[in-house]
Amino acid sequence: AVFHNGFEKSRRFNVLKDRNTFILNISNAEPSDSATYYCSVAYYTDIALADWTVLVLKDAPSSHFAILQHPVSAPVELGGDTTLQCSVLTDTSAGEHSVYWFRHGSGESHPGIIYTHGNRSDQCKSSSETDSSTQSCVYKLPKRNLSLSDAGTYYCAVLMCGEIILGNGTKLDFVAAVFHNGFEKSRRFNVLKDRNTFILNISNAEPSDSATYYCSVAYYTDIALADWTVLVLKGSPTRLSAVLQHPVSDPVELGGDTTLQCSVLTDTSAGEHSVYWFRHGSGESHPGIIYTHGNRSDQCKSSSETDSSTQSCVYKLPKRNLSLSDAGTYYCAVLMCGEIIFGSGTKLDFVGKIKYLKSTVEIPGDRQLLLDNGTLTAIRYQDEILGPVVKPYAGAVGPGFLLVHNNARPHVARVCRQFLENEGIDTIDGPTGSPDLNPIEHLRDIMFLSIRRHQ
Repeated sequence: AVFHNGFEKSRRFNVLKDRNTFILNISNAEPSDSATYYCSVAYYTDIALADWTVLVLKDAPSSHFAILQHPVSAPVELGGDTTLQCSVLTDTSAGEHSVYWFRHGSGESHPGIIYTHGNRSDQCKSSSETDSSTQSCVYKLPKRNLSLSDAGTYYCAVLMCGEIILGNGTKLDFVAAVFHNGFEKSRRFNVLKDRNTFILNISNAEPSDSATYYCSVAYYTDIALADWTVLVLKGSPTRLSAVLQHPVSDPVELGGDTTLQCSVLTDTSAGEHSVYWFRHGSGESHPGIIYTHGNRSDQCKSSSETDSSTQSCVYKLPKRNLSLSDAGTYYCAVLMCGEIIFGSGTKLDFVGKIKYLKSTVEIPGDRQLLLDNGTLTAIRYQDEILGPVVKPYAGAVGPGFLLVHNNARPHVARVCRQFLENEGIDTIDGPTGSPDLNPIEHLRDIMFLSIRRHQ
């Protein structure tokens, strides 16, 4: 245990852990130890209050009482309901007390009283311990049909024996929007959450606000595009066009099919446009053009909104019987009014493995290579595995690719080592003894065991 704020100098305090329980021991307790002790649990950046104990010792200088405010347990949404809770812990000899609720809204100079419980004792319960003189009183403040005016910090205050003590406050907030790239300086943009919908409000809209606004959803490290809106305001300096590329929805397999999609959003007065597809493979210095849609307007639909001058054009690029040479990033580019705009790109990658006898080489694609005829020689290993399988895969992965194979004679033969050196393919040196010492064998066992546990 690590102690702070002067407690590190005292040897009367120590912490023990018994399975999932943490115990704070105080030896040679003194009247000055009378206080409320809180136990909180931290998990990364989240801190939650687990429990608390009011300690009142005989000959303590005064009657002790503490106010504990609980954080809102569930996400708060506009139009929804929530209940704020306040616990007052005191000794039974302290007499009656009154409870007040205050709200401090953003921009207000001081909190304002909104509710009082008056003198109430029916919400109090004495401690279950025989020798304890403490009691706990719980007060709740329900909030219904929440609106933005309800946002703020709510304080529970207790008036007792001529003394008033405020709780630590419960913050009632709605979607906390964080702006970047200069938008944090503008107060014209704000974000609201209404149940499962996020709303971006722009007040006092200006022509410079004309743009394409994307709504994306992040879940841990995965980011997905949910929707987008093209905003064209009267008096905007230029005609706007946006190129949106959709990620591949299904896993891509070697030999399978997929369709790449590109949406072009523009205003109807912008005239005709041409669409081009480029592919940038690993190791290539620049993307190469592979297909053009030419001047096409039959794939465009005008916005359903009456006053909208925008239209959406969808272009698709089907890919059939996929091979490793199809791997890469595909860019959709739009040529309009002498200007060319590129999309963000759609990455086409493969996932799968190739199996050879008892060994498994992880490569893109769901494909099996089985050598059933004869013995595997160095020449066959080079011609049937390294050349047609490993070489294209290494090119698709790019720098950083490492080949893991053991010290079987075909693997380490001079002809194979020379082939790998000429192709610039690096390998991980395996142990000279048993293949069981190869780390990849144990990694595979761990992976398979984990998969079976979750099936």
